[in-house]
Amino acid sequence: MPKLLHAAKRFLAGSRLFGAVAGLLLCGAGSVAFAEDTLKITPAVSAREMYDSNVYMMGKGDLEHSLAPSLKVELEQERVRGYVSGLATLYRYSSLSAYDRMDQKYDAFVEMNATERVRVSVTAEAVVDHTFSSTLENTGQIAQLTLREVYGAQPSITFDVTERNTATLFGGYTQTRYGSTIYADSNTTNYGGRWGYQFTERTQAIAQVSQTRIEQSSAHQSVLSTLGGFEYKLTELLKLRLLGGMSSMQSTNAQGQDSSRNGFSADTGVEWRVDETSSVSASYNRDMTSGLNGEDIVRNRYSIFGAKRITEKLQLMLNGNMVMSKISAGSTGTTSTTRWMEISPQAQYQVFEHGTLALGYGYGAQKVEETGVTKERNQVFLNFSISFP
Repeated sequence: MPKLLHAAKRFLAGSRLFGAVAGLLLCGAGSVAFAEDTLKITPAVSAREMYDSNVYMMGKGDLEHSLAPSLKVELEQERVRGYVSGLATLYRYSSLSAYDRMDQKYDAFVEMNATERVRVSVTAEAVVDHTFSSTLENTGQIAQLTLREVYGAQPSITFDVTERNTATLFGGYTQTRYGSTIYADSNTTNYGGRWGYQFTERTQAIAQVSQTRIEQSSAHQSVLSTLGGFEYKLTELLKLRLLGGMSSMQSTNAQGQDSSRNGFSADTGVEWRVDETSSVSASYNRDMTSGLNGEDIVRNRYSIFGAKRITEKLQLMLNGNMVMSKISAGSTGTTSTTRWMEISPQAQYQVFEHGTLALGYGYGAQKVEETGVTKERNQVFLNFSISFP
């Protein structure tokens, strides 16, 4: 019963934020009446059966059963557009019942045309989940399965200075809380500006500067990042993004010791629509961030995605990701380099108009370069999803 009450409390906490951002979206519409097709409500649900050979990299395999209902509300009007969405995922294991859990995620976005040249937007999120998956994908670190609550909001304002010049100011605040003292709670603030200049219909120059500060109970980090470059449409089917710059991190650990590091930052990508049935995209990103306990992390992330439609109902997809992180723990003076790689091919079949069946395989491997220790996992899954637009 205590576990049930605790789960209900977390659900209601997320639901209150969901209701608040939904109210923000609807209030943004003002007193204008909803026209036909401006408000769209889409419930959906997916069910998945998956065998995992190494559950949470703990050395044991098991069959995972998951059920994920969701709801999305979208608004589209002449001056206001946005959405709110909620997703709850229930996980159960055949043998490893200690890993049973429920994760929740709520998102909201609203954008308003204040004038012909000024747009104001707000993005908000509430997440109640567990640390393992997000930490592994973002930093390559294997984390213990610990309850995590994340609440954040990011407002921005965009001004079309001229037909070719666009300036954006943005900011944000995120609060992260853990259900255990293993990891440190944190508050993150960020702010910055972005400028874009459209040289031609195909070429846009971009410059961005941002500041991020992470505060923990007895430590803090500050990252200043600059990026500059361009986006270029080589053809109607091929698009290139190339941004580069510098990053600087200043840190103070729990013992009051200061440290600093500098390096280059990058945000690059290519999107290629090969033909009407095929597409490919790839990206590379380099930045500086914070670990679960305030470690300084310099990370390089690579991703690739490909899709090929075989028939009107059958599609094949391939998704690959790799993250390499150099992790410096200021409190101990130790440095380690971790590498996480995963690749997942899958086939999707449209059973009916709003119902999809997917069969896939996933391979993942994490390696700590200093020790040579490698942990691997293999996953095979069958997923069915249906929406009710």
